[in-house]
Amino acid sequence: MRVLHGAIGLLFSTLSLLACSGGGSPETVAKKFAEATFENDIDTMYELIQLPDDIEGKEDRVRGKLQMMNVGAVAESTTKGGVDEIRVGDAEYNDDKTRATVQVTVKFNKDGEPERTQRINLVQDDGDWKVRL
Repeated sequence: MRVLHGAIGLLFSTLSLLACSGGGSPETVAKKFAEATFENDIDTMYELIQLPDDIEGKEDRVRGKLQMMNVGAVAESTTKGGVDEIRVGDAEYNDDKTRATVQVTVKFNKDGEPERTQRINLVQDDGDWKVRL
């Protein structure tokens, strides 16, 4: 019984780490990034972006820029009654499949509001898919 509890705990820990990291398919990462954007979840956005090599000591500055970038999306979501649904299209890859573009469509709750479609660029970074800003 103890072994079963340990195995279940390990499984949940692994799933939690995967949910917070890049990884997965470009479509999965693009959707997570869009959800985090409209939820104003800067920590998740930060985990999903490709970071520059010289990031050490600049993390707060990058998070601040993400926060500033996000103001418009949060305001739009609020004005339009929040997000009803986020859909992603199939990834379009470059020739060597190290870069991808995913079309993301956001449907808002407020009746009559047009959907918003945007393309998210991603890049493979140490084996994980990351959003390229």
